[in-house]
Amino acid sequence: MKTITVGQQHYRWEVRTYTWLQSIECAIFNLVDPLERLYIVVQTTDADFCTPQQIAIWIDLALRHNWYSNTKAFQHGWLGAAPHLIERPCGLYQEAFLIEEIAEKHPDHQTNALQKSNIRYQWEQLSQTTQLVIPTALQQLYLQLGNGDFGPDHGFFLLEEDLNSPKRTLLEAYDTIHQSNIQDLDWTLPRHFLPFLYWESDIYSLIDCSSLAAPVYVLDLNLKTAQTNWQACCWQHCPTWMDWLEKWSRDEPSGRAIWLEMYRTKGLI
Repeated sequence: MKTITVGQQHYRWEVRTYTWLQSIECAIFNLVDPLERLYIVVQTTDADFCTPQQIAIWIDLALRHNWYSNTKAFQHGWLGAAPHLIERPCGLYQEAFLIEEIAEKHPDHQTNALQKSNIRYQWEQLSQTTQLVIPTALQQLYLQLGNGDFGPDHGFFLLEEDLNSPKRTLLEAYDTIHQSNIQDLDWTLPRHFLPFLYWESDIYSLIDCSSLAAPVYVLDLNLKTAQTNWQACCWQHCPTWMDWLEKWSRDEPSGRAIWLEMYRTKGLI
């Protein structure tokens, strides 16, 4: 067990590697306070990056972010030459745990190493084309379940074109909505909104890729009338993508509960 003392507190840590995300996660636990847990996500596959000196720096930075008797997750980055932490809604392990639960309900959608390698490549291509930072939990979902032939209603968009499926790809859906002139005089559909699920009848669920929290929005093109503006057709459904995933994990296959909640949130039912 790897341990370290910072100030008067004693911690242990362990490192998990997420090969398909090209990331590692360092989990740090207070040996006295079991509620005090810290998850640091780093975009590298080199577990040796997590040295005792680096662990001490992360603990000090996390304490400045009010890490006391609670669980926090951060993305490691740099602010100039200095290490910098950006808060995440949860760590990679927590994402993977929830997605494993979802995968158990979709036994026909398990992926092998070759498929995961291709999915990883497709994510890289999509990110480069759209200039979006794809949330890790969205990547993990496809890595676990496959190309997108899953989900409530019409389902998740495909990551890669499938000649045997009539479904659109994520890139096709992204281009469709962002080329549809969805804008008012003082508002434009944000370019960092990526549609991931189609409810049919011109209704989409979108994920905000500008934030590590990755809030989920609804876009209902049917609500646009001469009396309403486009902004009224788009509203936040969940504050984080993980919140949406948890709702889906508890919902029936049709996604009826999510559908009803979307419109209750808007005040339409």
